[in-house]
Amino acid sequence: MVSRTSMKRYVHVFALVWISNCQLVSVDCLDYDLTCRPLRNILFQRATCSAIGACASGYIRVPCNPAVGTITDFCVAKYEMKNNSGAKSEAAGLPWVSITQTNAITECSNLGANFHLITNAEWMTIARNIETTAANWSTGTVNNGAISSGHNDNTPANALAASTDDTQGCTGTGQVCSNVTWDAQRRTSTLSNGETIWDFAGNVWEWNDWQVTQANKAYSSADGVPLAALREWTAIDTFPNALMIPSTWQPTNSALSSANGIGQYYAGNTDPGASLRGGSWTNGASAGAFRLDLNNGPASSAATIGFRCVQSN
Repeated sequence: MVSRTSMKRYVHVFALVWISNCQLVSVDCLDYDLTCRPLRNILFQRATCSAIGACASGYIRVPCNPAVGTITDFCVAKYEMKNNSGAKSEAAGLPWVSITQTNAITECSNLGANFHLITNAEWMTIARNIETTAANWSTGTVNNGAISSGHNDNTPANALAASTDDTQGCTGTGQVCSNVTWDAQRRTSTLSNGETIWDFAGNVWEWNDWQVTQANKAYSSADGVPLAALREWTAIDTFPNALMIPSTWQPTNSALSSANGIGQYYAGNTDPGASLRGGSWTNGASAGAFRLDLNNGPASSAATIGFRCVQSN
């Protein structure tokens, strides 16, 4: 059992190893393979990031974040995947929904050897980048105000197509905003490298390639166990092991809550719980870039559940 005060013991459980093309790094040798790819989303420390080649059409470059487990820049689908003779990242059309985690993994892999369903570490890399980029905040200042959380107010009561015009981030929501005019329903988020990603929060849930057993789910000590109930991030203070320490699934600023637009946490009772993130058009204030639901299994599907693929080296 890991509390916030005892988590530091994990930080020191590292071995210095030489890994091909990764330079000298500090890793938990039980949790990383010899290609430097995390086997699980455990804390990873490395001073510099490796570059990646050109992104495929419909994909954008994301700067890596060793603190959450990515040591190489990667390319992520700019849009939620569409079913157009296979999984496509394109603005037109409605998101591909009613798909299981298992099938989402397959559909991304079918795109080629360098494609896969987004991992939790990759999701966290994007979420923390959004969190720490001033353009995403209502006041233009990081940690002051709120981050937009996308189409989440059930108006309209359906998923939306995106736009090829990144200045039209409120497309379909009935709200008015732009890339420089903030609105809580804005569907676009800006990364630190200037790239724009659509519907990272709201619209439809997105599968991550991550599962957590009931015994490993984080929870509030006030609850005593993981519950099938929404909880603010600030209430979660008990971490059974390193799989769900805050760096693997929570914002950089531990004081943030759904009032800041980041979403909430739902541990659930499903064992194992397959990771859904972001929330959908129905989730209101509980949706957000960090929203995490572990109450569905890998064979679950719904009209509110979609997915997003990643291209790596």
